[in-house]
Amino acid sequence: QLKFSRQPLVVLLDTCEHVARICRVLRLPGGHIIVVALAGRGRRSIARLACLSMGHEVFETRDAEGPEKWREATSACLLQACAEGQPSTLLVTGDCSDKS
Repeated sequence: QLKFSRQPLVVLLDTCEHVARICRVLRLPGGHIIVVALAGRGRRSIARLACLSMGHEVFETRDAEGPEKWREATSACLLQACAEGQPSTLLVTGDCSDKS
């Protein structure tokens, strides 16, 4: 479980529109979404805001943390979603930049 600290947040109209789109998709039965944007554009924050506003518990992992952390987050998310029937979100973030 991740610990979060409070930070001031400026919400622009575009941010509200993106949160509304994500919420609309998550409301669908079996709803899932892939959010793609350049690094530093706020996609992780917007996705977390939308998920938390929908009452989902967010399980987060980064691709750089390795397969073991990814497996742990995936297992915890699936256990909560499938076995307990609770709304949950697996948020996978990563760097897609060319590292060559």
